[in-house]
Amino acid sequence: EAAWAAFRNAPPGPLTSYGLAVALYYLHHLDEAEQPVREALEGVREPFWSDALSILGKVDLERGSTAAAILCLRRAIAAGAATPENYYALGVGLLRQGAPLVAVRAFQRCVTAEFVCQRFGDLSAIMDM
Repeated sequence: EAAWAAFRNAPPGPLTSYGLAVALYYLHHLDEAEQPVREALEGVREPFWSDALSILGKVDLERGSTAAAILCLRRAIAAGAATPENYYALGVGLLRQGAPLVAVRAFQRCVTAEFVCQRFGDLSAIMDM
C-alpha cells in the first residue's frame, strides 16, 4: 500500500515507475512490478536502466520465463548491474536451463571475498571454531 500511495503522489515519469517497480519486486508483487519496470526501461538512463533490466530479469526468473530472464540478466550485468544478487539470479537461471558449468561461473562471480566479508564480518572467528 505504501508503494502504491507513493506512486500516486509522485510526479509521473520513468524514475517514479522505476521506484515503484523496485518496491513491488522486493515486496514480491511480481505481476504488478512488470508494467512499471517496462515503463522505466523506456525512459531511465544509467545507473537505473541496467538495474531496471535486472529487475525485469528476476521477475521473469521467478515467473518461470527462464530464457527471457537469462537474456535480461546478461544484458543488465554487461550494462553495469554486476551485483552479487544479479549474478546469483543468473546462476539460478542457467541451472534451470541445464547449463551447470556456466552457472558455476556466475555463482563464482556472486561470492567474492568482499561479499563474504560484508555478510560474515571477521572470518578468523569463524575459521577458529
